[in-house]
Amino acid sequence: MRGIKFRVWDKEKRTMITNHKLYMDVLDGQIMDIDIDDFVDDIEIMQYTGYKMFNEDVYFDDLVSNNYGTDKEVIRKIVLFEGNMVMERVKGYSGLLKRISLHGHHNLNYKIIGNIYENPETK
Repeated sequence: MRGIKFRVWDKEKRTMITNHKLYMDVLDGQIMDIDIDDFVDDIEIMQYTGYKMFNEDVYFDDLVSNNYGTDKEVIRKIVLFEGNMVMERVKGYSGLLKRISLHGHHNLNYKIIGNIYENPETK
């Protein structure tokens, strides 16, 4: 079983918050409230998927690419779609599938290149 980890983006400062404590109020399996020890209000929370690419943790909203920096580059975003973790194409060759499962494909030639908050032009 994978550990539950989160990463937090501070929208105001436009930076990742590191070394934080995240507090969640959960009721019947639903997150009711989230607070951070720094009292940051305008945040985005990214959950760890349990997968790694080239020994780097993969989080939801990460951007990954294969053929990075070439004319065949395809950029995909890590999302939850119909209950499945998928890599959704956001930029690049449109003849490819819109979504492919993260399971089984995370070890292919994909590399994490950022996330949708640090790279908003790729949303």
